[in-house]
Amino acid sequence: MASQHVNGNSAMAGLGVANGHAGDMSVLPKIHEALELIHNPRASNQDRQEAQQFLEHVKNLDEAPSHGYTLASDKTQSPVVRHYALSLLENAIKHRWNKYPEEHQAALRQWVLELASSVSREDPGYLRNKIAQLWVEVAKRAWVEPWMDMDALLVQLWMVPDSAVHKELVLLILETLSDEIFNSDDPAVTAREGLLSRASVEIFTPAAVLLETFPNREAGPEVRYGDEGWLGRITQFLSQCLSGDLQNNDELRTCAVRAFAVLFSLMPWVIPNAATATGCVPTMCQGLRASHIAVQKGALQAMHALYSRTSLVDQEFLDLVVPLYNSQCVELFGQLFQWSTVDAEDIDDDKYQFGKRLSELVSFLGNYLDRRFAVLPKEPERVDFQGFLRLLLMVAQSQSLIVSIPVLVTWTRLLGHKSLGQSIAELPDFIGPLLELCASRLVRYESLPEDTQDPTFLFLMEDTDTVPERHAFLGNYRRYASTIIELIVQLKLADAVSHVLRQTENVLQNPYDGQTAFDPSKYEKNSPSVLRVDAQATVIEASLRGCLKWRGRTDVKPEDIGALEDMLEDWASRVLSMSFQDPIIRKRVLQLLVVFSTTALDRKPRFMLKVLEHILMTWPAPQPEYRQYNEAIKDLQTESMLELQRLAAKMPDHLLDVYDQIAAKVNDMIASGTMDEKRQITYQTFLFTIIHRCSRLDRDTKIQKLQEFVQPIKSQWRNEKLKSALASYSGFCEMMALDKAQEYLARRRVHEVADWGSMALDDEGKALQAEMEERQAAGHHIH
Repeated sequence: MASQHVNGNSAMAGLGVANGHAGDMSVLPKIHEALELIHNPRASNQDRQEAQQFLEHVKNLDEAPSHGYTLASDKTQSPVVRHYALSLLENAIKHRWNKYPEEHQAALRQWVLELASSVSREDPGYLRNKIAQLWVEVAKRAWVEPWMDMDALLVQLWMVPDSAVHKELVLLILETLSDEIFNSDDPAVTAREGLLSRASVEIFTPAAVLLETFPNREAGPEVRYGDEGWLGRITQFLSQCLSGDLQNNDELRTCAVRAFAVLFSLMPWVIPNAATATGCVPTMCQGLRASHIAVQKGALQAMHALYSRTSLVDQEFLDLVVPLYNSQCVELFGQLFQWSTVDAEDIDDDKYQFGKRLSELVSFLGNYLDRRFAVLPKEPERVDFQGFLRLLLMVAQSQSLIVSIPVLVTWTRLLGHKSLGQSIAELPDFIGPLLELCASRLVRYESLPEDTQDPTFLFLMEDTDTVPERHAFLGNYRRYASTIIELIVQLKLADAVSHVLRQTENVLQNPYDGQTAFDPSKYEKNSPSVLRVDAQATVIEASLRGCLKWRGRTDVKPEDIGALEDMLEDWASRVLSMSFQDPIIRKRVLQLLVVFSTTALDRKPRFMLKVLEHILMTWPAPQPEYRQYNEAIKDLQTESMLELQRLAAKMPDHLLDVYDQIAAKVNDMIASGTMDEKRQITYQTFLFTIIHRCSRLDRDTKIQKLQEFVQPIKSQWRNEKLKSALASYSGFCEMMALDKAQEYLARRRVHEVADWGSMALDDEGKALQAEMEERQAAGHHIH
């Protein structure tokens, strides 16, 4: 290789070299000894530490670079010694470069060039990687000014006859150079960023593309060699590699993988016209068809990097994206996806990771349908629209939610697009399966037992490490699935709503389908029946949101709205009349009925009053003999009170019309003495909220009615007996019977009892417990 001339003796003397030989050669044997000690398993820790300290000391010697070059260039040295020698050069370049005069910098550069030119297949890969890194470290500090001919030197290395190892080295240098200049925050790059990035664009891009894209571009330093540019060279080289026997030729395969790695680094920033002009997209597709998965993964990564860009303009979209919509490419993606599908109980990691990346690539292409629909060609030979939709559906249906979710997001964009959504809605092959898919994926997988063998659950456990991560991911997935259901309802209202209502009614009528009958003694809060009902209720809620958006459109006829509301009211009334043994199912159905009342049926106050009556009159009795079942009943009771407040907050004006009847009913229930104090407060708060939130009462009337709620509480606080009791700690204890409790515990010497829970209360203790509960309840009335 013709390398630049350096005045060796004078320049190298400043780096510890005299007459071309390293000064103080006695240090070299000591380096050997230290490295042997460090890698000797029988050496003591102290000896290793001293050896390491010596090697670190050598890095700071003036002679360190010359020792590094001497040992690294000597092929008879062991790889361990040569690797350490390269680290001496690296240390000098990275940490002392700016301290050297120009001639010393030139000497260091010359050594790196000579090491690069002398690489061979016998050199271990990590040594060749280190030499490539040294080249890049020099380039970050010297390329363009003063190092003008780097591109020419790289081309010379590239052209070394019959030397795949030199091509691999050049590819690694180019990949690392691109990564360092465009992705790193290295101060050495930051200081020269404008110069380096402009030069990178220059050497990677074909000259004709630069001229076409930037016709008025100011001339800069002449850093490129030839007109082809590295993107073109690498693409042409890749085509040659892919035409060979990749399966059995290691050298060919390694070169192909390395070349795709360079494209992966370039695609996020390269000029799109350059990708078109060099034909790199067809070459990437050729790589996807390769006979070795490492090459396929390299091609997929490069395509992923290109199509993750969101700023392609219309012509770039037509040149780079549209060709991937044709039937041949769509079929290729489909075949690759089917090939990458793995068994949840025996995951092939290479294939699984490939499938995840392929899903993301397909989603990028799908998003461009939405983004550039206005210029999408209509010719079926250019765009296999239905074929691509089938691909999107197939990927979305993956048993792995991680694989499915990128395309699920794409479906929300396509169905939400004014023109695309309507076009898709007219194709029966997609809307039905999509609705079924999203409905089935609304199950709360995080609530399934850990021994569940469902493939989707197994993939989820494989892909998420922590419970919070799992919950966050599933929350996002359900959000997108719900959005798709909303959009489908808006697009195909009658068919979608009828289907969803029919399916949900079937689940509610047969909640234990295929399972044992309900047994409170074996109660589970997250039983399969509970999860089925919850999922279907979530489907209904998403559908109702879609109905509301459809109802809000300006082109919808009032009679159509009326017909929809009548259908929903009939269905919800049937559900209201159903009875369920499981308290959590009852809770979920109650939530659903309140959602109906406050959204799609907010113009049907009659139904809302039925729901209100249901809440007031159906109060589940506790079952303390079944602990889990009883806890579920308490959940239902709490939810009933919350839903009551929700009705008052969202429908106060409707409730105001029947306020007197509701108040009379509530007062009768309170007077009956069968209602606990917490429930009494909830009902009174419900009445208070109706008055407070309604818009039809004038201010004075509203204040007068609200005062009626507040007055009894104010009167209690004025009670002299209460004031006296709260004036001191002892008075408070007497009021709550805590003084009696203290005396009782002291007499029973409970401080000497190790296990309180094992002691049963005697009659006196039970009487005292009842008195304390009574006084505590009386105290709760004061708020």
